[in-house]
Amino acid sequence: MRILVFIFLLSSCSANWHLNKAVKKGAELEKVVVPVYLYDTIIDTVDNKIYIRTRIKDTIYDTKTIVKYVPKTRVQYKYDHKKFKDSIKYYNRKYRDSLDAALATTRIENRTIRKKDNRVNRFLWWFMIVFLIIIILAIAVNRIFK
Repeated sequence: MRILVFIFLLSSCSANWHLNKAVKKGAELEKVVVPVYLYDTIIDTVDNKIYIRTRIKDTIYDTKTIVKYVPKTRVQYKYDHKKFKDSIKYYNRKYRDSLDAALATTRIENRTIRKKDNRVNRFLWWFMIVFLIIIILAIAVNRIFK
C-alpha cells in the first residue's frame, strides 16, 4: 500500500503542467520582478544592554509568474446560468400583475395590426385573382380570333 502511494506521488502532475494547461484554456499570465532582501542581524552587548541591529546584506531580484485572469469553468457557467434563470423567475413572480397587464395590451395591439394587415392581404389576393382571370381571358380571345 505504501508503494502505491509513493508511486502515485511520483507520477502526479507538476506545477508547470497545470500552468501550461491553464494557458491553453485562456488564462493570462504576468511576470513580476520581486525584490528579495537578505538581512544580517548583529547582537551587541554594551554596558549590560543588548542591542540588535539589522542591516541589509544583499538584494536579489526574483521573477514570479502571477495569473492575472482565469477563465470560468463549465461548472461556473452552469451555476451563473442557473442563478440568472432563478432571478428571472423571481422578478416574474414579483411583478406578475404588471407583466400580465403589459402583455394584454400588446396582444390587443397585435390584433389590431393583424386586422389591418388582413385587409391589405385580402385586397391583394382579389387583385391577383382578377388579374389572372383577365390574362386567361385575353389569351383565350387571342386564340379564338386567330
